[in-house]
Amino acid sequence: MTRIIRIEHDGAARFGRLRGELVELLSDAPWRGGTPTGSCTPLQAVRLLAPCAPSKIVCVGRNYAAHAAELGNAVPAEPLIFLKPPSAVIGPGEPIVLPPVSGNVQH
Repeated sequence: MTRIIRIEHDGAARFGRLRGELVELLSDAPWRGGTPTGSCTPLQAVRLLAPCAPSKIVCVGRNYAAHAAELGNAVPAEPLIFLKPPSAVIGPGEPIVLPPVSGNVQH
């Protein structure tokens, strides 16, 4: 099984293939034709990033009856659409920082 990861390496976001404790650097994302560069770096020497960097995040709220019920709400006649900023996506082990005005935060 190949494990593709996204990392910060030398100040830039890069894709790589995880090979045990080494990261084999790729020239680009595999789905954009990225190929191995011939360089490897220790996993401990890089920072893991979120696996994606979306330009927008579109969400649907109360999209199933059980969730609406647990919140004490009716299922809406039409989907409740809302957006999240791309900065809402964080990498493994990064802290979730809630703004002081956060009152009801759900996963």
